[in-house]
Amino acid sequence: MLVDGIAVTASAYEDTKKILRDHYGDKDRIIQVHLNYLEEVTPIRSASAEALNTRYIECNRRIQALRVMGEDVKAYGKVLAPKILRAFPDDICRRWIIQVKREGHSEGDVVTLMEF
Repeated sequence: MLVDGIAVTASAYEDTKKILRDHYGDKDRIIQVHLNYLEEVTPIRSASAEALNTRYIECNRRIQALRVMGEDVKAYGKVLAPKILRAFPDDICRRWIIQVKREGHSEGDVVTLMEF
């Protein structure tokens, strides 16, 4: 791999980021790929624990990647949260609505959604 052998330390973080950026290209294009995935995430057909976990991990991975790249994911929340929610079964969506109303969060708070 491109960064094999680089120590996992805070001091190596910026160097590692630069190596990856130089190799993989345009930050804006990478951000758009993550956003496209989240905007077009497909609904789960079979709500098995494995399917739910896989979909959650992939959505969360994309959101974390955006955060690492310096994006304010909360700014995308009103657009992304409903699109992410539609990929999950209706009962999870209902529980999310109940949770945000009870705790006073915004339905578009994508960070809190992923914690939920």
